[in-house]
Amino acid sequence: MKKLYMIAATMLAAATVSMSAAGLADTQTLWGKLYTNSASTNTTKYTTQGDGVVLATDGTIITLNDVGSMATTESLLFGGEEVGKGAAYSGNSVNHSLVINKISSEGTVQWSISSTAGELDNSSSVIAATPDGGAAAFLAMRHSEGNLDKRIAIKDAKGTSHEIAFDVEARSYHAMVVKIDADGAIEWIKDIDVNNVADKEVYPKWTKNNITQGIYAYAIDVDAAGNIYVGGRMCAALTIGDTVIEPHNVDTWNGDPQTSVGNMFILKFDAKGNLVKHLESAGAATQESVRSLKVVGDKIYAFGLVAGLADTEYSLGGKSVTTTNNLISPALARLDTDLNVDYLKHYTTTKSNSTLQVPTMVVIGNNVYLMGTANFEIAIGETAYKTQHNRDAWLFCVDAATGDAKNCYIHQALQTGFFGAFEGTDGALYVAEYGLTIYNGSKYTYEGNTTIYKFNENDLSEPVDQAIFATHPSTGYGLAIDGTTLYVYDRLVYNNATGNFINSDLAFSSPSYVGRLAAYGVTVGAVEAVEIAGLEDGALSLEAGESKQLTASVLPADAANADIVWSSTNPDLVTVDANGLVTATTLVPIVRRAAAAGESEGAKAIVTATSASNPAVKTSVEVSVQQPSAVTTIEVEPTGERVVYDLMGRRVNNPQHGIYIVNGRKVIIR
Repeated sequence: MKKLYMIAATMLAAATVSMSAAGLADTQTLWGKLYTNSASTNTTKYTTQGDGVVLATDGTIITLNDVGSMATTESLLFGGEEVGKGAAYSGNSVNHSLVINKISSEGTVQWSISSTAGELDNSSSVIAATPDGGAAAFLAMRHSEGNLDKRIAIKDAKGTSHEIAFDVEARSYHAMVVKIDADGAIEWIKDIDVNNVADKEVYPKWTKNNITQGIYAYAIDVDAAGNIYVGGRMCAALTIGDTVIEPHNVDTWNGDPQTSVGNMFILKFDAKGNLVKHLESAGAATQESVRSLKVVGDKIYAFGLVAGLADTEYSLGGKSVTTTNNLISPALARLDTDLNVDYLKHYTTTKSNSTLQVPTMVVIGNNVYLMGTANFEIAIGETAYKTQHNRDAWLFCVDAATGDAKNCYIHQALQTGFFGAFEGTDGALYVAEYGLTIYNGSKYTYEGNTTIYKFNENDLSEPVDQAIFATHPSTGYGLAIDGTTLYVYDRLVYNNATGNFINSDLAFSSPSYVGRLAAYGVTVGAVEAVEIAGLEDGALSLEAGESKQLTASVLPADAANADIVWSSTNPDLVTVDANGLVTATTLVPIVRRAAAAGESEGAKAIVTATSASNPAVKTSVEVSVQQPSAVTTIEVEPTGERVVYDLMGRRVNNPQHGIYIVNGRKVIIR
């Protein structure tokens, strides 16, 4: 392994935070690492690719990857650290070994899951975070080349090996939904049996061994109850438990996975892996597929690509649209979590030989943003938006409530695409672009980068800011945002090209097609500090019943969101309202319990002012509440027994009607 890989495992760029308004160019690279193979000196046989990066509920990130391998002796690496072993393989290319990692915000691997036999289809495997801190994934896997006698096997983070057995005479892909807990243990695997053996009476074009993949899952998401939704394209019959789901638009299919056939589907599983409901499209079309799913509250947004037939209908859940041509066009449906469809919209493209690739969707506020790379022309009202090259980045804004198209932006630079977006702490829209070949008006150059663009809300006419986050030609696969920390998974695709990272000494020179994951501190519009005014020594003393107005301010002064969230560690003693008004309750414990070992004495609480837009930024004040001088302070031993005193400080064994102090609390017995 090259020495540079080991260096890359620990590099961290120090950031000096400015208190003035910052732009994208001020973003700091926090860390970056590569997914590689211990034997990756061959520039074509150790390709790696990130198929997803999602934010877990505990602030970590979970990644889904395939890392190339050719033998069991090889190690799969992240930043030089082993995260799995290769698999037996006898082909001329590379085995795509599965690797799932949970990674801390500092870039440290917390656990790893990897396949020990078999390979992953990276184009039809997806992952989503679950409410319990774990993840759910749809995996399409098949036997390693030359190893049909070895079952597909996945080793989880607890060391348990899960073997997947299915009847196969060829290297057909096997589909499964996998639930992973927060500690990396595989809780369950739900098999989806795909009819890979042709029934010539039903599908006359099929032959026995050419159905290599009958289901393509491109999308997955999870709701707050842990229900899992999977969407994609089906070309063969699916059997899940006792349920059989038949495809349509496949009667002429010969099994070629590149052929545009099949229909879109959405499957709903509960948190235990039971199939709850399924939904398929109907009608006439040459291809229908769900490419992205997003659960927002009690609604599901499904972004699809449809190649229709002129003057014919296709439908989903009883909602129909009529297509005017057979070109591939974007479509959007909104459903509830019971898979009832609210609306289905089709956005017709009119450019011949139109193509849409790497489709991605995000839902932000009242808008749905569709994006990817395309060669098309699409109209919104009287305005037509047209790409210039065969692959231009496009961004399409839709009203979330109605599905009506609002506006569009096309970046006309050959071989680029948008692969993710997020809302900044300043309320603006930020969009990530990968770039391969860039056209500068007269010639093509290989200077594409991973670039972030800023757009004003609801205005996609032109970016108002932009910066290159990672240099050299790359392809992009995903991003996740946590406050002001942005995680980006992209891939360095040119052999021994040096990729540099914004405001950092971090640089990689590596074989081609190597996955790289980086974390960035995006400071645009962000709160960088919180101050509480008018306090000496950061402390406050109040009499019981007394109130004090605290005033907090944020830095920089022109931060986009200056809202403050106030909290108290002991609201029974000290309350604080939404405006920072602090009050010492009159129900103050006037009997002080004798401090147990390691405990501090006194009636105190901590009041904290936290930035609403950047919860990692906060400041606190210690509030002491003075005891009423007319009452003697009594020591109460921490024995756990109920100790009762009257207001004169005398211990009472059988209290009658009146006011007493019980274990340091004021109690009224009526």
